[in-house]
Amino acid sequence: MAEYRMFTDPAGQPSHRPDPAFLVHADGERTVAQVDGPVVRVLRFDAHGNVLGHVHVHTASTAGELTTVMGTAAASVLPLPGTAQLRATAGSVTLVVRTHPDDVLICRLVYAPGHGYRLLRRTRIRP
Repeated sequence: MAEYRMFTDPAGQPSHRPDPAFLVHADGERTVAQVDGPVVRVLRFDAHGNVLGHVHVHTASTAGELTTVMGTAAASVLPLPGTAQLRATAGSVTLVVRTHPDDVLICRLVYAPGHGYRLLRRTRIRP
């Protein structure tokens, strides 16, 4: 398995990025999401800390991406800019990322043992 250093930069120096989002699943496995500029690293670990799967989600807009406009009052419950939230939802994981300038990217990911995460849906929300 590849080694992942989520809390250091490529030179091995300590990272000054925001704390990662963290989710514990019913089976004891854990999912972690770390925002690193335009990329969010989502990793799944077993109870012993071994990496089971990973995916990199790019936060830049994509062609044909579903975009919704939202009132600014609803933005207060969203993560801070440059941070992420994770929620377990019916066998999948929902990733919510506040991107620059104030867009919100919502991704639904499903995990399959031996295959890792797969993106099911991606939606961008603009205030």
